[in-house]
Amino acid sequence: MRTLKAVGVFAAARLLTRNEARVLCYHGFSYRDEHGFAPQLFMQPSTFQQRLDQIAAYGFNVVPLQELTRRLQAKEPLTNVIAFTVDDGWTGFARFALPELQKRNWPVTLYLTTYYATKGRPVLNVLRRYLSWKGVSLPVPAKDDQQEHEGLLHAASAAGVDLKCSDGGLFELSSPDDVATLCANGLDLQLHTHRHRLPAEDSLLTDEIDTNRRIIEGLSGRPANHLCYPSGEYRQSQFSLLTKLGVQSATTTHLELVNHRCNPLELPRLLDGENLHPVELDAELSGFSSLVRRIRHRA
Repeated sequence: MRTLKAVGVFAAARLLTRNEARVLCYHGFSYRDEHGFAPQLFMQPSTFQQRLDQIAAYGFNVVPLQELTRRLQAKEPLTNVIAFTVDDGWTGFARFALPELQKRNWPVTLYLTTYYATKGRPVLNVLRRYLSWKGVSLPVPAKDDQQEHEGLLHAASAAGVDLKCSDGGLFELSSPDDVATLCANGLDLQLHTHRHRLPAEDSLLTDEIDTNRRIIEGLSGRPANHLCYPSGEYRQSQFSLLTKLGVQSATTTHLELVNHRCNPLELPRLLDGENLHPVELDAELSGFSSLVRRIRHRA
């Protein structure tokens, strides 16, 4: 890839894809070693700073996600456009990533899942996996969240694993008060379902969206009509229901660029993580990787 970039192949790909937009996807940012445990989910703050310098070198026009989707739906040009999105709402986003974006006056959309944010406890399945990665002897999973939390904390303490960080505890989402403050300072807050799931039953999906929206709009004071599918899972059969629920756009985990052939309820993104080499990100930003995927698909 470095050779292809050096001889101008990436530059040619950028030219060929100049009328297509990029939507970047990030998740959490690590306080200590979380990026070693889950490099696709957590990124070192220093890596993120390097990423922003790398992206800035391309000279993209960084726009809010809602502006990108407006241009898409209005069939307006998408030339040189890029948007930042962040999933879940981990505390590391507010501590490490958001200040770096604000230094550059680059807008970002945060898709917040609200169950754990309102509960004030860590995301338990992620915490359990982390403690297992650390070699901690774990209790049998409990059906009750409170018992599961207490059991995991006790196991961590017995193994000498410190779960405290400068913003509370590891694997926690930003509190409602903190999110409201971020929104008052201009953060765009959008839908990610309440419990980070997209049920197949229409009634359950409606409840997920409605609960998520009620909490988010209460925190931001602005409409929440843009969705990120949790874990990238969705069903095209539910698009009509999502439209009825007022969802105007929805992002996926499909690796592609956004063009006027895209369904607003099936927007692709470029997923960045600690596991991605800088030249691999260059391949995505330039459009080279998308062109290769398209050629393979046709073949």
